Amino acid sequence: PDVDLVISSGDHPLVIADATPNSDAPPPVFSIASSPLHADIPWPCFSFWNWPEAGIGPWPTQRETMLQAAAAFQDNKVP
Repeated sequence: PDVDLVISSGDHPLVIADATPNSDAPPPVFSIASSPLHADIPWPCFSFWNWPEAGIGPWPTQRETMLQAAAAFQDNKVP
């Protein structure tokens, strides 16, 4: 399919969750930064191997953590 994506490489989220009250959903923006007040879709940054100060471990460890979180989310999803 023909798909266009907006990817933000900045350090701050872009889409404020309540800024689009008249639409069904805010525009999808993939970003390496997000927060509960923002609607940016988080995606991991693969530009470094690990970052202990930020609580980011080696990629194999982070991948396993994300897979477990995704499985828990699917288990708790209401149909």
